[in-house]
Amino acid sequence: MKKYFIPVLLIASIFLFISAANEIQWISYDKAINLAKQKNQHVFIFFYADWCVYCKKMKTETFTDPKVIQVMNDHFQPVIIDSESNKTISDLLKKTGYDMAKYYSVSGLPTSIILKPSGEILYSIPGYIDKETFSLVLEYIYTNSYEKMDFNAFKKSKQ
Repeated sequence: MKKYFIPVLLIASIFLFISAANEIQWISYDKAINLAKQKNQHVFIFFYADWCVYCKKMKTETFTDPKVIQVMNDHFQPVIIDSESNKTISDLLKKTGYDMAKYYSVSGLPTSIILKPSGEILYSIPGYIDKETFSLVLEYIYTNSYEKMDFNAFKKSKQ
C-alpha cells in the first residue's frame, strides 16, 4: 500500500497545481486589501450578478483566457463579488455584497473596479470587456503606465 501512496500523492499535487494555474485565484476582499499593501499590487474587483448575461460572458470568455489568468494571478489581487449577496463580504468594512456595490458606486453590471495598492480607487470600468482589451487594460495598470500616459496613448504604443 505504501508504494502507491507517494505516486498518488504526487499526481494529486500536480493536478491541483495545474488546475490552480488554469484559473484566476479569486480571494476575499479583506485578504486582497492586505496583500495589495504588502506586495505593492493593485486590487481587481469584479462585481456581477447571477442573472447578468454579460457577467457570465466575462467569466466564461475573458476570465478563462490563459494570458488574463497569468496576469491576474501574477500582478493583481483578484476579488469577485456578487452585487446582490446578503452575505458579509468584508469584515473590515462590515459590508455585504450589496453594500459593497453601493460603497463602490456600482450602477450597472458587470463592473470592474481597480484599486491602487493603498486601497484608493483607480478606475471603475462598467460593462463587458473582451479578453484582448482586458489584457491590455491589465498591462496598462500593472506596469503603472497610467502614471505616464492615458489609455489610448498606451494602446497606440502597443500596436
